[in-house]
Parts: sequence; C-alpha cells; structure tokens
Amino acid sequence: MLGAIIGDIVGSVWEFHRIKTKDFPLFGERNGITDDSILTVAVADALLHDRDPAEAMRDWARKVKPGRHVAGYGKRFINWVAAPTVQPPYGSYGNGGAMRVSPAAFLASSLEDCLDKARRVTEVTHNHPEGMKGALATAHAIWLARQGEPATAIRLVLSETYGYDMRRSVDEIRAVHVYNETAAGCVPEALTCALEAKDFEDAIRNAVSLGGDADTLASIAGGLAEGMFGMPGEILTRGLEYFPVEMCDVIKEMYKSNAAIAGGQDGEMLTPNHNIIHRFSHVSTERSKRSDMPTYPDSNDRDDNEHSIESCIHLLRSIRAAGELPESVIADLLNLYSETINTLKSHHVLRTANNPTGDYAEHLAKTRMGLELEPPNQRGYDAVDACGFRYQIKGRRITPHNPAMQFGVVRNIDGHPFDFLVGVILNEDWSVRRAIKLTRNAFLEFAPFNNHQNGHILVWNDHNFGRLGVEDVTHLFVL
Repeated sequence: MLGAIIGDIVGSVWEFHRIKTKDFPLFGERNGITDDSILTVAVADALLHDRDPAEAMRDWARKVKPGRHVAGYGKRFINWVAAPTVQPPYGSYGNGGAMRVSPAAFLASSLEDCLDKARRVTEVTHNHPEGMKGALATAHAIWLARQGEPATAIRLVLSETYGYDMRRSVDEIRAVHVYNETAAGCVPEALTCALEAKDFEDAIRNAVSLGGDADTLASIAGGLAEGMFGMPGEILTRGLEYFPVEMCDVIKEMYKSNAAIAGGQDGEMLTPNHNIIHRFSHVSTERSKRSDMPTYPDSNDRDDNEHSIESCIHLLRSIRAAGELPESVIADLLNLYSETINTLKSHHVLRTANNPTGDYAEHLAKTRMGLELEPPNQRGYDAVDACGFRYQIKGRRITPHNPAMQFGVVRNIDGHPFDFLVGVILNEDWSVRRAIKLTRNAFLEFAPFNNHQNGHILVWNDHNFGRLGVEDVTHLFVL
C-alpha cells in the first residue's frame, strides 16, 4: 500500500510533464499526493472497518485534497462523488480501479480473499470488464509477490489468467507508449515495470519513464514493487513528508492488522510490518514538529468557519431579495467586499484589487496545473511550467445576464510571447464550468483579430474539442 502511495507522489509531477528517461529527481517541492493516494487510503479504510467502499471513497475525496501542484480526479468520478447520495457504478474501464486496489492484497488471508476484496472495492465505480480486470490483475500480482513467487511466475499468471501481453520489456513498452488512462493500456505496462525492476526505486523509475499517466503507472508499479522488494527506508522517510496527517492513522492500522512479512533486499528495507509502523510513526511525529510543512486546521474550526461563511452568504441573499437597499447597509456591504478581496489577496488567491476573475483564473491554473506565476507586470504571458513553456491565462465568469463564453482581448502576440493559452470559464457562483488549454497556433485559429479591439478575441465553443492543439483540462480544475 505504501509502495502505491510513494509511487503516486513520485509520479505526480510528471503526469503532465511527460518524460522518456529514468534520470529524474524522485522528490521535489512540486510533488504531492493525487487522487491515487487518497482513494488507496479510502480502500484500506473500507476494508479495515467493513465500510461501504462507495461511502468511504466519497468521504475521503471530500476530506483530503490532492497536493497543490498536482492533478486531481477525473470528471466522471467528480460527478459521482458530488452527488448528494451514493450513485450506481458508471462502467469505468479506466486505470483508477487498479491504482487504488493494493490494500486488498495486503489485507487478504488467501488469494480467494484477495480477489474478493479487490472485486468489492472496484465494482462501485469500475464495473466495466476491463476496469475490473485491471484491478483484479494488480491485486493478484501483489498477492503472489508477497508469497515469494518469482517475477517469471507472476508474468505467466497475468498472461494466462487475464490475457495480458507480459512478454514485452520496459524498453519496448517505452518506445511506443502514449498517455492514456485506460486499464488495458496501463495495467500490464505498469506491472511489467515492477516485474523487470532490480529494486523498488527502479520499478518507480521504470513507470515514470514510460511517458504516460505517470502517477498512476508508478502507483500500480509501486504497489507490486513493495510486495516484491519491501520499502526502502530512505525513500519512505522522504515520501512521508508529503502525507496529509489525516491519512496516517489508517495506514498505521493497516500494517498493524497484517502480520505477513514481505520480501526484502540489501540495505535498509522496511519489510516486517512493525518496522514500517515504527518508521511511519517516527516520521509522522517529526513531520508535525517541522515549521515548513503544511498544517491542517482542526476540523471543528474549519467546520465553524465554513458555517459562518455560509450564513453570511444566506444573509446577503436575503438582503438582495428584500428589494430596496437601505443606505446604512451600503457602506457595510462595500466594506465586506473590501475585506473579502483583502483576505483573498493575503492568502495569494488574488494578486490585485481589480475584477477578481482574471486573478482567480491565474490562481486556479497555478494550483491545478503546477504553474509558476510571473509578476503581474510581465508582458505577453502569465506563467511558466517546469519545462519552461510560457502560458497566457484568461478567465471568464458567465452569468444569466451575460452567458457568452468570450475571453478578454489578447494583444501583441507577433513575438511569440506564449506557448499555450489556458482559458478558465467560471459559473456565476465561481465554480469552474470549463477549462481549456490551447497551443498558440490553435488560439490563432479560433481567435480572429478584432480591429476595433486591436487584438485577438476567443469566443469558446465546445465543438472545438477534438481539434488539433485543443485539450480539455476541466478535470484538473474541478475538485
């Protein structure tokens, strides 16, 4: 289980900055947990406490958020989680079932129990045959590795039982692999990365180097690699710095409940579970003392704050519905607006006191896509990514009175000031309706020059999705 989470953290920064090399830093300031880790803990919670897996996933998805620089949940899962009650499974054939399933193998008492647990935690969303097969194959492989079966035997079982092509090497896979989020296109590749590896770290590096859905590939590979090699103490210690404290109790409980001992290698390998628990507790304690780690406010305080804000919103709606606005209230409302803007600025959500739409769009692009914002006076582009690509960021808030999805004018682009344009379309309540990423050439195609405005104006139409240079990145922005 920890292997899957560490793999997710290492791969998180490379999901949208894809590489085809094993030479890269494992950890940095932009790494963090993604939905892979959160839902892995949710699965462990469901199995440990006999909870409905759907309820557990909905609970954890609401309680813990992905790291600030990394990607989040897919659109269909977001809709499933956001519904007021548990919804039926939505027939997913994606790799999400496999990425979160490792606790089923670590908590099982037999292979039959392992597969039964895997099926139970997967069918709530990934009830498509391919989605289910990917999860069962991953759990099966981890179970076999924990019983000491060699890589050759595991490959044979995966091939004969699940029909996967396990003959290819990592080098052969890397040469042709492209980004995809399907179980069929990721699970055998990720498992091969572990089965061919010489140790845990090598498995993670193999997975990231495929240049695909890096966090999920590394999560699947990491779960199997933990079963094969154990957890390297140094990597675990470094990785635990990214763990939200909410996850720690469930993880410690899972390893306490499981008496089996995984395989080990040379060096400090945390294979017996009491060693993992000791290291996990020690690092978690030290982490809580560090001033440079993010803090998580008490849940009761957070609930009180959210309740107060919600009450304020209801009060404002009542004032709006009352008709005539008394003069005595106008100054209070303007002061509330000022305090709201200043609070958002102090927390670096907004950067100016202007209309907040543009600043908020930049904030969302920064936190959801891992971009680094330039100073507000930078001309031509607003942010850069880890590879040095430049981004122009535009925001548009639509209302019933002004529903047009038209972004502000973009001027002076002859000197190629940006490589990509990110457009964020907000609903009236500031939730994200749509987020798009266009190459510069695609922007020029869809945003004709307006003589009156002396610049290019983009009016977005969803029919443009599927065109060259157009990417729907809404799933990164909707939490």
